[in-house]
Amino acid sequence: MFNFFNKPTLTILGVIAPQLIIASLVVWWGGSEDHYFNAIPAKYQVASETPSPKIILAGGSSVAWGSDSEAFTRICGRPCVNLGLNAGQGLAFRLSEAVGFCEPGDAIVLSLEYNELSTKPYGQIVAKTLLHSPSSARFISSESIRYALDEGVLELVASRTRIVWSKLVGQFENEPLYLRSNFNVSGDFVGHENRQPPNRQSRWTIDVYPAATEYLTRLKIFDQECQDKGVTVFYRLPCIPKSTITKAMLTLGKTENQLAKIFGARMLNRLPDTLLSDNCFFDTPYHLIHREKIRASHTLAEQLNARLIANPEQP
Repeated sequence: MFNFFNKPTLTILGVIAPQLIIASLVVWWGGSEDHYFNAIPAKYQVASETPSPKIILAGGSSVAWGSDSEAFTRICGRPCVNLGLNAGQGLAFRLSEAVGFCEPGDAIVLSLEYNELSTKPYGQIVAKTLLHSPSSARFISSESIRYALDEGVLELVASRTRIVWSKLVGQFENEPLYLRSNFNVSGDFVGHENRQPPNRQSRWTIDVYPAATEYLTRLKIFDQECQDKGVTVFYRLPCIPKSTITKAMLTLGKTENQLAKIFGARMLNRLPDTLLSDNCFFDTPYHLIHREKIRASHTLAEQLNARLIANPEQP
């Protein structure tokens, strides 16, 4: 019979247990009730309680920061919920999450951030999602769980360690921006509305790789699942700085053509519509400043409403 209290076992526990305790304390102390990812449970509650037919905005931070839900509600005559948060959660998560909160008669506006189509989920982002919203586990694939365990947990502990150290030495940010309290009740990020964009020392850049062909398969399955459920999906491309795409134009153009060929009139915009000047963005090439957020949301809502009116029984 195995003796749990033998010397080797106790030695291993004596080494591992303190490390686990320290790591847990670091993660706990380095966190905050006002953490950016704590917006997830609030978004889920609003999505669950909003009556149908409604509009669900799905995507990464370009949707969180660049959408005005009130404009969609006013123009389309339907309540709107913004589920956008971070593209690092991965495309599979995004699709599963959107399906999870839609009901017959709803419309989903899915934003396809380019790096989400060509890269795997970020382990640390998946780990943060689970930490701050355990209920998100039902939307996370086993593959993403593996990324979270393989790399995400260690990265999370490392980042929280840096936060703890900053607190100890008094070097943490005085007016943090990425906070749960900077989302409104519809799920839009509004914390940057009265702030000036930070000064940048270099031009914007975006990571663009040839999109893996599997993303098309995933989108087709998702689209059919929504149609079977009586839900219409509309697709949009995110706004990006015009100066970033010189070398990426061929790749982005090919991706756009693939999407337009499959989804046709349900594409709410095209690549030329999304190219804006550098001063239209706040702190990343996906985050619109407030003025541009309002303008882009109004334009997109008008496009969506025209399609809803033209095909009231769609799908």
